Amino acid sequence: MKYAGTEPEIGLLDMVVMEFDETDLKSAAGTFLTVGEEEQTYSYILVDPKSIRLADPSKGEPTFG
Repeated sequence: MKYAGTEPEIGLLDMVVMEFDETDLKSAAGTFLTVGEEEQTYSYILVDPKSIRLADPSKGEPTFG
């Protein structure tokens, strides 16, 4: 996934840090498939976040993998 201002490109299982305001969450309902092909539902979508970047373990931010 490419998000404006991110370098390098964010991968499918990459951990990210996002900054957003509560007003950036918009009510929406739908479903999506997880990596394991399990169907999940959502109640909100995030629109116009302030920033998205890869997590940095040197700052104590969690990463998996």
